[in-house]
Amino acid sequence: QALGATAVWVTPPVRNQWHDPMLGYWGYHGYWAQHFKQVDPHLGSLGDYRRLSDALHRRGMYLVQDIVVNHTGNHFEYGPRWSPKDPARDYVPNPRSRPAAAPTQSPFDLNDPRKPAHRRAAIYHWTPAIRDVTRRDEELDFQTSGLDDLNTENPVVRRALRDSHGWWIREAGVDAFRVDTAYHVPPAFFEDFIHSRDRRVPGIAEVARRTGRRDFLVFGE
Repeated sequence: QALGATAVWVTPPVRNQWHDPMLGYWGYHGYWAQHFKQVDPHLGSLGDYRRLSDALHRRGMYLVQDIVVNHTGNHFEYGPRWSPKDPARDYVPNPRSRPAAAPTQSPFDLNDPRKPAHRRAAIYHWTPAIRDVTRRDEELDFQTSGLDDLNTENPVVRRALRDSHGWWIREAGVDAFRVDTAYHVPPAFFEDFIHSRDRRVPGIAEVARRTGRRDFLVFGE
């Protein structure tokens, strides 16, 4: 604040995939979500986050939270025999992923197309990593850096993402979102995410309004 800053912008505090043995990386940055409605233990607790939010607000400052709507962590990938006609073909799970082999939040835990119910749910685009960055369909629907690409056209996914991110506004008093990998998500998704009129799980603009935030800011990468 003494430097003239009016807000603090934090990394996604969501529970994160800590170790991806497929790629040989560790990460505590929040961009590899395991659960979108839990605080990662490396960052503390929800109570800690609330105290940060309260301290900022007492100073007349704002809390900006980085979020991800394009993908989860890397809990599966595809081998060279991948086929768009058969999502189970050459599907490769990541069983040694830590701390969990798959997302632990519904419906994002439905990530194994070898199981008929998971395949029908279509929570993910059953695709490999992007191969040609000049193709818009791959940019939107294939895996970015091997991260499991969410099917953001699916109403179930849209509802779950509105619910998950509205939770941070209500529970932690977040004032704005910066959206990671926004250009990997169809623009129509954001109309729903921000302005949905679903009575039970409204868009985040309505959630913010109900908490007294009439100018909630959303900006994308």
